[in-house]
Amino acid sequence: MKLQIQFQVFEASQNNLFKIDVYPVTNHAQPRLLSLCENRVETQHEDSEMVQTRIAVAARKGGVGKTSIACGLGSVVASQGRSVLVIDLDPQSNAAYVLGTNPTAPGTADLLSGGSPTPLEASSGLYVLPGGPDLAGHTIQSLDPEDLADAVVQMDYEVLIFDCPPGVEYLERLGLVAADAAIICTDAHPLAVMGAGRVINELKLVVSQKW
Repeated sequence: MKLQIQFQVFEASQNNLFKIDVYPVTNHAQPRLLSLCENRVETQHEDSEMVQTRIAVAARKGGVGKTSIACGLGSVVASQGRSVLVIDLDPQSNAAYVLGTNPTAPGTADLLSGGSPTPLEASSGLYVLPGGPDLAGHTIQSLDPEDLADAVVQMDYEVLIFDCPPGVEYLERLGLVAADAAIICTDAHPLAVMGAGRVINELKLVVSQKW
């Protein structure tokens, strides 16, 4: 029997952490997340200034559908006419591969090192910055948790999706600190559930530290 993947959506506001909902990944899941993005973007347009919507997708255990959810969410939001950038924080660079682009092209590591890599176009309105082995280097490991947030602030995209790697805490932290919402992916495996709990604890730490 095929197990259903589940996710939790959290939203950071000031010093509080709010649990929004838990859903199985079915046809009802994408509209729920799309509604989150639509509500934020509409509010931002009313203020006549585009403010990025940033979503981190995280899991401490691999194989629970994290990258599929990140790329699928990006595709759905882009199909609604919004500009979307998927930022792959995984040294394996799976997001770029899933989206049909070159996983070895300069990407997130170059951005975090002060460069200006060109995002790859996966489809209309949907772009990706590949991950890669350079993300495992000492320079990236020594970054401040806010460095990714600072690096993307001038990027001209309505929605940013950070595909965080499983089990690489310093890269996951960069994505969580840069995001204003997080999707935590898990399945029914005990290790996946334990991993989801660890990500939730990390989120609470991010909020308490006021990064």
